Amino acid sequence: MLQEPGVYMIVSTATGERYVGGTEECFERRFVHHRTRLAANTHHSPALQAIYNRYGLADLKFIPLKAFPKEEVRRREQEAVARLKPTLNTRVTPQAFDKVQINKPVEEMTIEEMAQAAGVHPATIKYRLSVGVSGESLLVGRRTNRVDVGDGRKLSAKEIAQETGLALPTVHGRIARGVTGAALLRKRFVRT
Repeated sequence: MLQEPGVYMIVSTATGERYVGGTEECFERRFVHHRTRLAANTHHSPALQAIYNRYGLADLKFIPLKAFPKEEVRRREQEAVARLKPTLNTRVTPQAFDKVQINKPVEEMTIEEMAQAAGVHPATIKYRLSVGVSGESLLVGRRTNRVDVGDGRKLSAKEIAQETGLALPTVHGRIARGVTGAALLRKRFVRT
């Protein structure tokens, strides 16, 4: 069965949380892809990446659910996601497309495509995902949220970028990583 296309699930044994996906190649290659991305800390699901970072690969169980012909995989994957409601899937749900015109199927949207649709930087989408935003809220346009920079002022990411001379994506990245206070205003950021 590992050499067939179909729908699969990744389960965290520590938390019981699930990720559901589909592959038009074969389960084995898709599982290798997930493991590689997780190990490189570049997985498209921040929630699954966080589980991996906390508990390690041994915690994750890769389970083929059912093999399907290639042409049925995407539809069957959407059905499985709707039925199982996995908490580790962080892709946009079909309901989000009622308000935004997208020319690509939901399950194929990347963070960059979501950012483009919303008119925000990809770091903004990553941040929204990291704090649990989902569905159509991910595709809301620019927000004027301000961040406390520790000296009594609340600045937007753009204002922080202008004040520090940092690139806006760098500021968004710092905010997405949870950097707060005066550390946001430092030209160079040293991780502790």
